[in-house]
Amino acid sequence: MKIPQPKILLKDDNLVLAAVAGTSKRLVVVVASYDLPDKVIAPRPMRYYDLVSQGGRNSVLCATDVKWDWMSTPGVLTDLTQRIRRYAQEIGATEIYGYGNSGGARNIIQLNEYIDFDGVFAIAPQIDAGAALRAFDNSWSAWEQNIPKERNIPTITAGLKAGRNIVILHGLRGADAAHAAMTPYLPNVRHYLFPDVGHTLSKPLRKIGSLLGMVDAFLDGRMDDLHAQLTTAGAIPRGVLEYTPPKGGWDEQESEPRQSSLFRRRKKQLRAWITGRRWTKNAGVSSMEGTKK
Repeated sequence: MKIPQPKILLKDDNLVLAAVAGTSKRLVVVVASYDLPDKVIAPRPMRYYDLVSQGGRNSVLCATDVKWDWMSTPGVLTDLTQRIRRYAQEIGATEIYGYGNSGGARNIIQLNEYIDFDGVFAIAPQIDAGAALRAFDNSWSAWEQNIPKERNIPTITAGLKAGRNIVILHGLRGADAAHAAMTPYLPNVRHYLFPDVGHTLSKPLRKIGSLLGMVDAFLDGRMDDLHAQLTTAGAIPRGVLEYTPPKGGWDEQESEPRQSSLFRRRKKQLRAWITGRRWTKNAGVSSMEGTKK
């Protein structure tokens, strides 16, 4: 889909804000993150436009987090909130929805505390950004370099509670399984889990052509249709123990430890401990000494 020339509303060290007006009274706010400033200068200011504009029907306002710091710089969220409200008033929007992926998903949930979106669609958001994140998510080091140690990163609890309709998608591989586990049960949150993917969940959904239909159903309020599409694509609604695997099943997790030399060494260590032998490693070659303890 050809993206219309956007109107750049703001471009500074914290945010790039771009907009394309649609034909309806619906506004979709998108938050995206870039880790390198030069990626912002080389324009993709309307990221996800093809996904959320519904063929140009919706107005789209895309905020790019230049510093890749969850918009934690003091004053940024307040400024963005005011600019979203101003633009919505300018175009006469009667509905405002939010969309985000990864860090953008976390940001759009946080914005929900101030904007009170009609709906939020969040893919793979980081639910925790505090001490627990540092413990279970090794991608923290990539964020840490952009966030001063003394800065307090607000939680998104209020944003989760504020919305009338929030849909969250998480993969269950890698650290995202922990973020999924930390997502609170709330009556306004529909939480779907994909067992065979990790943080890059949006990529396979786009590849099979499902994500566009899911977003369309969500924006049009067809929640039963969205549920059917998600479960067909392999999602399990959180808390549901009886489910039907997708056609063809899920991709099974490879048993990586069995193929690793580390696992083989540990297996020998365990065997040595069980048999009372001592395990040594000579010149990079594992061997068993026959000395009994």
